[in-house]
Amino acid sequence: MAKSKVTEVITFDDFKRERFLKLLSAAESNSTHPIAKPILEFTRNQGIEAPSIDVFKETAGDGMELLLIMRKSQQEKLIF
Repeated sequence: MAKSKVTEVITFDDFKRERFLKLLSAAESNSTHPIAKPILEFTRNQGIEAPSIDVFKETAGDGMELLLIMRKSQQEKLIF
């Protein structure tokens, strides 16, 4: 069986690639989905460290929701 691997990430609409990879790595660092490991391997190889997550909720078959506070004055709520 072939091992999953992320080979490229393309962002759009002024979403900065590094910011997206940081948010993606934060989300996937707690995920139990099989693609999480290859995503984290890719982001680590890009020099991206996953920021810590303040609230994380994953529902099998439905996705995940997380709250990430990157600075005291800035919160990001992400739903994947």
